[in-house]
Amino acid sequence: QFPPGQDLNLIKDLQAKVETSGSSKAIAATPLNDKQWESLMPVGELQVNAIGFVRGSSNVSRSSQREIATLAKRLQSFPNFYLEVTGQTRAEGNADANKQLAKARAAAVASLLEKNGIPDWRIRTKAAPSGNQNGQFQSVIFSVGQQPY
Repeated sequence: QFPPGQDLNLIKDLQAKVETSGSSKAIAATPLNDKQWESLMPVGELQVNAIGFVRGSSNVSRSSQREIATLAKRLQSFPNFYLEVTGQTRAEGNADANKQLAKARAAAVASLLEKNGIPDWRIRTKAAPSGNQNGQFQSVIFSVGQQPY
């Protein structure tokens, strides 16, 4: 089935163009510069359970470590896609400390993805502005993109 991994239900509303002309060789991604990262075209939303952290830290919970390992395995079915990991925090507390924590959370998730076989050059991390007091902002957001054709 094309694209590979589509039946994994990993990416909602997948809009990727896939070459199906007899070749079974997958198109692999290559390292990007900053300009290329900025020009990536979104391909859909990742269907992943929220990644949990120990409160006030970048330590990923054990269940979320398993979720990240599963995500890495699924991402290997999409070798031409890139992943941006955006760390988030709640709005309470010091804004600068929250920004550093958000960066550290994104980096912790990226590190786990790398340990599970995703090359570091396929992953970019950043911090989002702090959210409201709600716990949903204690996680990360995953954005999947590909180079324009």
